[in-house]
Formats: sequence, structure tokens, C-alpha cells
Amino acid sequence: MMQNVAYSHDYFFAFSEVEYNHFRQKFEVTIVASGHDLDYVWRDSVLNSDMISDLRVDSEEFRRVEEYINEGFQMKTRKDRIKLRIIGIESLLNGVVNFYLESYEVPLPKELYVTFDLLMDEFPQQQNKMTLYIGESTYTKAFLQNERKHTLKLDAK
Repeated sequence: MMQNVAYSHDYFFAFSEVEYNHFRQKFEVTIVASGHDLDYVWRDSVLNSDMISDLRVDSEEFRRVEEYINEGFQMKTRKDRIKLRIIGIESLLNGVVNFYLESYEVPLPKELYVTFDLLMDEFPQQQNKMTLYIGESTYTKAFLQNERKHTLKLDAK
């Protein structure tokens, strides 16, 4: 039986901006998603987007949020997955939630394999976009239901 669900918006988008910090040798990531959509996904848990920015880093809920975000946004080198950890969460009054993440130290790879299918399993209309900044180079990719992964050949300038 299909559920009749009313959405508070007509479009389903998430955005990410990624910058490689040469000095720290880390990827710094911001992911922006709809709090309404996250509320829907997390409806069976005690978590909602109004509470998300108040989570304690050592809590089980924080760990689940970090795991969910890391499943929906993944970066890999030829050899390894680049582990991201949440360093901040901001829930805005306009219904948007910002997740701030960083990688551990990782040398800049020549190729980066990115999967950005956050919320796509829950919302067939979901479209995501990533912009990557490395020095003076910018890479932008759209992620759709039928194109959830991209390979980026990086040329550090």
C-alpha cells in the first residue's frame, strides 16, 4: 500500500562543497540538506532536524547521524575510502541543515571517486550537486538516480 505523503517543497536537492586544504592535507566538506526530508527519513527515531544541532558528540544519535551522512556521501581514492567525521551541525530557521565534515590527513589523490546519493533511496526525485575546490581548480558534478557516482581526475594547480 502506498503512503500518501505531503511534502513541504516540490524539489529534492542536497548540495556539497568540498575543498582540499593543502596545508592541513584534509578535505573540508559542507553538506546542505533539507531538514524536512531528514525528518521524514528519521521519522522512526527520536531524532528530528530541530534537535540535530544540539547533539552531543559522544551520543548514540550523533554516531547514527554521522553514519547516515557518510553512507550518503562517500569519497574514495584508488585504494581507500576517505573517512569523514562531522565537526559541526547547524539547523537553520529556513529548514536547511548544514553538516560540516573533515577528513583525516590524506595526500591529494590523482583521482577521486565520489558517490553522493544522500536521500536518493527515500526520494526518487532527489538530485544532488557537488562542487570541489582544489587550489584554483573547480570541479562540479550532478548526481542523479541513474548517476550516483563520478570519477574526478584531479589536476592540482
